[in-house]
Amino acid sequence: MSLINSNKIKLDNPKTYQTFDPSKMEQRIQNLPNQCIKAWDNSMALVLPRAYKKINNIVVVGMGGSAIGGSLVSDIASLENGLPILTAREYTVPRWVNKKTLVIVSSHSGNTEETVSAFYSAINAKAKIIVMTAGGTLKKVASDNNVPILYLPDNTEPRSSIGYSFIGLLGLLCSLGHLSVNQSDLKIAVTKMQEHISHLGSTIPYNQNKAKTLAVDLYQRMLIIYGAGILNGVARRWKTQVNENAKTWAVFEKLPEATHNSIEGYSFPSNINNKVSIILIKSSFIDPRILRKYDLLKEQLGNQGIHHIEIEAEGDNAISHMLSMILLGDYISYYLGLLNSINPSPTQVLQAMKDQLNKEKSE
Repeated sequence: MSLINSNKIKLDNPKTYQTFDPSKMEQRIQNLPNQCIKAWDNSMALVLPRAYKKINNIVVVGMGGSAIGGSLVSDIASLENGLPILTAREYTVPRWVNKKTLVIVSSHSGNTEETVSAFYSAINAKAKIIVMTAGGTLKKVASDNNVPILYLPDNTEPRSSIGYSFIGLLGLLCSLGHLSVNQSDLKIAVTKMQEHISHLGSTIPYNQNKAKTLAVDLYQRMLIIYGAGILNGVARRWKTQVNENAKTWAVFEKLPEATHNSIEGYSFPSNINNKVSIILIKSSFIDPRILRKYDLLKEQLGNQGIHHIEIEAEGDNAISHMLSMILLGDYISYYLGLLNSINPSPTQVLQAMKDQLNKEKSE
């Protein structure tokens, strides 16, 4: 039996999920539409000071799954003529942050050392601050400093709470008038995601399941995800989900920048071509000039014999394109983890590094 056929059978076998997904990661993926609805409602219910509407710029602080919402919201903002939004993945906020800056500090656990440190630097800069957390140190210091808190659920890992980290953040900025997405836009996106879930779940057989088909095609390859415009943050999300769920090498790049350097490096080492795959995620909301570069890039990849896949986002608005593509990436990374015969949920290497750092602090 060929490897492809055995992988098809594996993903269609209920025992695969019983064996390798004891913590029910798939259920958390399927919960994304509900998360988005709850996150929007929670953000709209949070009472914020009027002064938070009178700002010049916005900084979202966080790491990993707690920071991805900032990248995604920044991409949404690129379609509007609003304030600049920067995502800072550092121990401090940028030096230019001041009392006219809104800083949103996001840490699911509330104990991420970079994010807690950045919170204090935002306090010192006299910025206007909102905290997004499930608890921990960040909850305490925010309460001590009378900083508004948007609470995140404490019963799941950060990467499985993207509905809260993205839509919760989006809702906050919309409630303050800094972005113009509305509830009807979100409902359209949620309906589209629910439709996708009915075609991507584990009970849907391989030959009818886009995520399973792509996972089998991408199995045992290093993945390079290219995105542009509203899909820049989505490309990053795909990369991190493949890393954490499938325990597999992956990187992401932005277009059009990659067409000014990366394409020159496809030639060597020549033996890597059958070990990599370039995934081009695209959307009709991307600048037509960049979409033309997608076409030229596909031509170049074909000429070089490099495995590549193009995936078009679906939906009736930008937020639907983003969320549907996030959902597909989550499913692909999940199925890749199962093909690797591992439980997608634990992140043992990440936890070991955190434990080591905590040990060093206490010594």
